[in-house]
Amino acid sequence: MNELSRMIVNNNVISKFDHIATIYIDGRYYFNVFRRYNSDFNIMVQDYNDDIYLHQDFIVKESLNTIMCTQSNMYTIDGISIKHNGPIPSLIPDIVNMRWTEVHGRYQTAIVNIHQEIESNYTILRNGRKILKT
Repeated sequence: MNELSRMIVNNNVISKFDHIATIYIDGRYYFNVFRRYNSDFNIMVQDYNDDIYLHQDFIVKESLNTIMCTQSNMYTIDGISIKHNGPIPSLIPDIVNMRWTEVHGRYQTAIVNIHQEIESNYTILRNGRKILKT
């Protein structure tokens, strides 16, 4: 991805992508998020397998749920802001309820740890079998 994000103009190397965030879910690395240089609407999400997903300027929760094919509830545990050179001063509003461009505008680049609550339609019995909840 780093090689894709470089271009040369007048013998100067310029990055074509702005790094918006690095996303951890429950302490495990999942995604890097980039914005195309000078564009608020072209968002690229790179997962831990280096797969790339192109998105518009969605709300963070919607974007991550779309990629992971879930409809889970999420909230931010903690985060680090590059702009503030330390912990994010306030988690109000919650980062998962912000748009990607808002995250970039407030924090320049954020390293965020998110908790994901997955609701299951199945109940697991003691013998390990799953049955559908009714």
